[in-house]
Amino acid sequence: MKSFIVVVAFWITQAAGAEGLRLFNPGVFGVSVNSSVRLLLDEPVGIEPSLIQVDLKDGKFYAATVRYKTRMSLSQARQSLNRLYARWQRPSFAEDPNMGLWREEEKGFSIQLTKDDDEIVVIYISRRELRSSTTQKNVKGP
Repeated sequence: MKSFIVVVAFWITQAAGAEGLRLFNPGVFGVSVNSSVRLLLDEPVGIEPSLIQVDLKDGKFYAATVRYKTRMSLSQARQSLNRLYARWQRPSFAEDPNMGLWREEEKGFSIQLTKDDDEIVVIYISRRELRSSTTQKNVKGP
């Protein structure tokens, strides 16, 4: 009986400590793939991603898709993102039941939040890296 109580107490503690998502570190945008990077923000607790897929352009990080296998609702995931990004949440998506959208103006990236059958999906994309890559192509020509 003691081991059962300990397991239940551990499970409850884990659930209580993991209220939010452990978020991606957009500070990697623009950094060369040859550099050491930390993909997640320094948060002591949170639901860890099940998958992080990064996108590269011209040898630099410019986007990431982060998936979380969780039963968390979209509303709860939105609250996790709003811990850091509430001021950049797009008003037209603040109450949307299917998607959230943030546009962080100071650092030049956007975040999209959705939920599929069993995963929360958060996509981060650097507008600056896209813009600089497009500008370079236009300068170089076809």
